[in-house]
Amino acid sequence: RLSMRKQPNLWTVGEIARHFDVALHRVEYAIRSRNIEPTHRAGNARVFDDAAVTLIGNALHSREQ
Repeated sequence: RLSMRKQPNLWTVGEIARHFDVALHRVEYAIRSRNIEPTHRAGNARVFDDAAVTLIGNALHSREQ
């Protein structure tokens, strides 16, 4: 029986940078400094779910103030 569960959004680091309109290195720094782990890996690419993207966004915005 197939589950009708919604698939989570998965974001690459580049997609996160474009979403928040910041440089890629700022996203990388936020991930490293907050020890945010990727949800999965797709080949060599790290992918993050919506909850991780929210944490990354919070880290980026806290650095701006």
